[in-house]
Amino acid sequence: MYSLLPDGNASRTCLRNGEWYVHPIFNKTWTNLSGCFDPTMKYNSPSVVPAIVKEHMRYIQILYDVGYSISLLSLLVAVSIMVYFRNLHCQRNTIHINMFVSFIFRSIICLIKDSYVLPEINSIYSSDENKNIQSFGQSVGCKIVYTFFYYILSTNFMWIFIEGIYMHTFVMSTKYNVSSCLYKTLLVFGWGAPSTFVIPWVIMRIKHENTLCWSTNDVDKGYYWIIKGPITATVVINFIFFVNIMRVLYTKLTAAHTRNPSRYRKLAKSTLILIPLFGVYYLAFIAVPVCMEPMLEVIWLYTEMFFNSFQGFAVAILFCFMNEEVRREIRKLKRDHKLRRNSHISNRSTSRTVEQFFQSEHDNIILGAEPKSANVHFELDEKSKIILEKTKHLFSDGNDPMLNTRVNGIHVNGENLNLVSLNDRTIES
Repeated sequence: MYSLLPDGNASRTCLRNGEWYVHPIFNKTWTNLSGCFDPTMKYNSPSVVPAIVKEHMRYIQILYDVGYSISLLSLLVAVSIMVYFRNLHCQRNTIHINMFVSFIFRSIICLIKDSYVLPEINSIYSSDENKNIQSFGQSVGCKIVYTFFYYILSTNFMWIFIEGIYMHTFVMSTKYNVSSCLYKTLLVFGWGAPSTFVIPWVIMRIKHENTLCWSTNDVDKGYYWIIKGPITATVVINFIFFVNIMRVLYTKLTAAHTRNPSRYRKLAKSTLILIPLFGVYYLAFIAVPVCMEPMLEVIWLYTEMFFNSFQGFAVAILFCFMNEEVRREIRKLKRDHKLRRNSHISNRSTSRTVEQFFQSEHDNIILGAEPKSANVHFELDEKSKIILEKTKHLFSDGNDPMLNTRVNGIHVNGENLNLVSLNDRTIES
């Protein structure tokens, strides 16, 4: 499998108590195999990352960071929209929100754990880095971070699975909502189920594979399948749901007597995008061998990082930004805001026009100028109309019939005038 030297030597250290030396990083007896590998065969050595992979790691990391950052921001906006609009509060959207939150946690933990990256494969035999690796591998904080990572990753897959369950139940039923009992069970299952296999995995790692930062897994021992097994099972079941949903939708859409076919068309669009996006590609990569050609490994890394990091962004677009209910609520909010803004501007403009007219007439009277005939159209609410009628005599001056004529000649049409001032007399509504 690897390029070994037939004449190379391996060594073990026997301690004074008669036991083999236990490596502080791997937490098990350790055999030094460095003398068995040909140092010139870098591509085949298990302790060296292929050069072509190293060249692309920087760009893969950029893709990874950008993808999760975009997903995080878009998901935060999506959750805010879903929570803000009360008309969007229903079973289906509550499940969407929980899935959004699981993707938010996944984006955060993936960005956080990058600060705990350990160069395990490439540096494990490097003497100048061995001390740093040893202290890192024994860090409890590092192991806690990776424990949360596996829990959140499992939770994320559980909520994708719940979306599949809900869609399948929705298509198979004539009702728009599932039963209250099933709905509550799904909510508890989404956040609680992962702990039933993450906790046993932690116990097994502590007892039997307490090595490094728990970020690597011994393939021979297979403890990783405690987590990987349930995740794989949910993806397989989701794919079965997908196939069955497509079968039922095709039957209903082709039936001439189908009631409300648009309901199924919309669901078909969501299903066609969601289930393949989170199921088919994952199933395809389960069969990818651990050891492969360097160029194939680069292609696999790019593909996997792209799908993993941009999943949250795709979900936010599909279930929020492209959702017709959400778009309708946003359009309604914009329309209401525009109406309030225009109404406010109109009220201010009307008030200024009336005040300017009365002030001009007041100045003409004081200066003895010839009054100008004018018809002023302004708006008064009902309360203001009553007050104006009752206080009209305040505008009348027995010594100045012209003022009385001008005031009584004003044509009132509408509503919403709050303040008019004339000769230091004030009408307030």
